Amino acid sequence: MGTDALTTVANDLYALPAADFTAARNARAKEVAATNRDLAQRITALRKPTPAAWIANALVRELAPDIEAALAVGESMRLATDGLDSAALSTLSKQRRELISALVRQGSVIAKAAGQSATPAVLDEVTQTLQAALTDADAANALRTGRLLRPLATVGFEPVDLTEAVAGEVFLVNPGGTPPSARPEPAARQRALELAAQEADLEATAAAARLVQFESRGTELERERDALEDALAEVEARARATRDELERVRRDIRSLDAERSAARRAADSALRAADLAREKAGK
Repeated sequence: MGTDALTTVANDLYALPAADFTAARNARAKEVAATNRDLAQRITALRKPTPAAWIANALVRELAPDIEAALAVGESMRLATDGLDSAALSTLSKQRRELISALVRQGSVIAKAAGQSATPAVLDEVTQTLQAALTDADAANALRTGRLLRPLATVGFEPVDLTEAVAGEVFLVNPGGTPPSARPEPAARQRALELAAQEADLEATAAAARLVQFESRGTELERERDALEDALAEVEARARATRDELERVRRDIRSLDAERSAARRAADSALRAADLAREKAGK
């Protein structure tokens, strides 16, 4: 009962927002302590999932069909590797990259909506976890539980380390790890390495091509920026010259206004003098 009951409790707890996990776990342990102390202790020992594990668990719960589609591609890749089918492996590798990239983007959206951490480092761990699940059948089953405690990672051809990676039960294809006799033969391993190297070369070539495109576009934008900056400098120079000319005209207007006022006063004075002279002559 203990293990099954623990898995049932864990299914509920690991579906919660990470911020609610500890309080809910302690409350559940207290609830069952009176009737099952062993289960209560097991519940209390459940660890809060890391941010990357929480996102992976959320993807399993909210996007199960997408997760299964990705895991199916992983299974097909393992078969293609065993059969040394380079053409299928190349196609499947592209599908794997696209599926993982889409899932990580969706995981980021889910995390942000729930107020969870989705930093680049966390999303890198989500990517590694999905890659591990698509590489290793046991890692795939660990992901399917939706009860991951930590991110997963692949190391060469070794089985993915699932030590303390899952809360509760998980079905393992190879509980003790892949025995040496079941590992790929040297020739198969070498061919798989060659295929992986070819895939890496293709990715590097594509990345280099994208870099050239970005650099070319960057050069075009820099030229456009320089032309606009030159045009702006020219406009600013004309604006300065226009402002200087405007200020000169304003000064001339002020000077003319002063001279006009003086001339008006002189004319008024001359008119008054002429009127006075005529009056005197008339007498």
